[in-house]
Amino acid sequence: MKEICCKKKNYRTIQDYRNPSKIRMQRKMETDWAQKIYKKRSKTAELPFAHIKQNMKTP
Repeated sequence: MKEICCKKKNYRTIQDYRNPSKIRMQRKMETDWAQKIYKKRSKTAELPFAHIKQNMKTP
């Protein structure tokens, strides 16, 4: 697939070293409890950053 997607001959190869903490976090985020918490976080924590980012772009 990479030959089809990448026109260049020099392309990066991303390797996954099976980081145990990353695997634990992925399993944790698959639970309903974690998804509810993250949904709540997206409403409270991400909104101020979105406003700052939008306001910084205005001349």
